[in-house]
Amino acid sequence: MSECKYTILTRGKIATGADLAQVRDRVKTLCKCSNETLDKIFSGKPFPFKRQLDQESARRYLQRLNQTGLVCVMEAQAGQKKSEPIARCETSIRCPKCGFEQQQGNSCQACGVVFDKYLKALQQSADAFYAAPPPTPPSKSPAGGSGLFKMMIAAALIAVIGYFGFSLYSKPGRNEVVLYTTNNCEPCRMAKQLLADSEISFTELNIEESDENMAKFDRYHVDTLPLALIGGEKIIGFNSVAYDIAIEGFIGRQNGNLDQQIVMYSKAGCPGCKMAREYFTEQGIEFQEYDIYDPEYSSEYRSYSPLGTPLILIGGIRVDGFSKPAIEMALRQVEDI
Repeated sequence: MSECKYTILTRGKIATGADLAQVRDRVKTLCKCSNETLDKIFSGKPFPFKRQLDQESARRYLQRLNQTGLVCVMEAQAGQKKSEPIARCETSIRCPKCGFEQQQGNSCQACGVVFDKYLKALQQSADAFYAAPPPTPPSKSPAGGSGLFKMMIAAALIAVIGYFGFSLYSKPGRNEVVLYTTNNCEPCRMAKQLLADSEISFTELNIEESDENMAKFDRYHVDTLPLALIGGEKIIGFNSVAYDIAIEGFIGRQNGNLDQQIVMYSKAGCPGCKMAREYFTEQGIEFQEYDIYDPEYSSEYRSYSPLGTPLILIGGIRVDGFSKPAIEMALRQVEDI
């Protein structure tokens, strides 16, 4: 029997929280396509990137496309049986997300993804990909039925509040740090090490140690570990920049060192400085801008051992370069000061 072949498809949807312009630029760079082709990719209609791919090639291609922020699916071609999402043997398993091969386990030691949750999400994504939206029923009700309908809505709301109430009130707040981990997870180890190096006390909940920990983790509807809740900031996976910002915000609130002052060190001709300036202006956010070649501020700028420009300080929280997600996270740390 011939090997199953796959097609990579998209409808132009982007990942939650992704910026459309940035995703388009990444896809254009990755695929080296024209603007006309790019418009077709994001038209909302099914667009096939590649056909006749073997399973391994399709996985790698899908992973690279999903990293751009574009939502894609891997579809077995008509008349062929789909292979198992994970290649298994007696002693090893291959991660369906990053392709890392490791000993049997419930999660990937390289990227932290929880296999069962990730595969379930992939299946749901594939099922929804071709599913037509359900028709909207006419908003008609028999005479006297509106009162019954309102009672049903009220009962449903009460049930929802009763079901989720405990988790809402027990959600970690600004003064807590909680880290969800699993065994043999390198990103989890790195997250724990960074928190320990920052001398922050945190609660570790290993999802393999108890059903209760797994149930708590499930409430956040994510499929990747570690999951960190640092002072109310949710960080999925290990991202050192995000951890640094959240940790600075957490420590700053504990010590009362945060304020809402924003300072940007910049230089002429710096594209990132221009984008940061435009962002603050569009958002109506007040900030002070200092030229790094101005003798009054040059030594001050160098004292931060900068990585380049812009160097942005938001309430004392450091952001190197222009990164909209990093800036927005830093702003959230000082919003209630």
